[in-house]
Amino acid sequence: MGERIGVGQFASVPLAQGVLTGKYRDGRVPAGSRGAGPAHARPLLMPELLERVELLRGVADDAGLTMAQLALAWTLQHQSVASAVVGASTPEQVTENAKAAGVRLDLDVLTRIDHLLGSFVQPDPRLVWSPPAFSAFSASSA
Repeated sequence: MGERIGVGQFASVPLAQGVLTGKYRDGRVPAGSRGAGPAHARPLLMPELLERVELLRGVADDAGLTMAQLALAWTLQHQSVASAVVGASTPEQVTENAKAAGVRLDLDVLTRIDHLLGSFVQPDPRLVWSPPAFSAFSASSA
């Protein structure tokens, strides 16, 4: 609907709180990371999802991208996405993430991503998980 009427979506968690960067690849939560505290990453730390994300490493390598760049390029390539907000802990992460701007993933790469993530990719925005803070904000501003 947004595409049809010219309204873009705001991607607020395009790196899935660090999960799509491969940070949690072994299932352990690094001290000081968003997942270490009362963060929103914990619901995403499912073994099956982490295994599938790890398979994306090969896709990223083949595309000459980091895991974060692959996730951001995938997000930004969707016509309905007008902008994406990315958190970073270091200046190096900002620089790395910025390199995803303008990257065009070919159909083969997009197909591989969709195949590897399977049901973890939800194209219906009505069914997309939102962190509780965002859900509360949406409900209070409606």
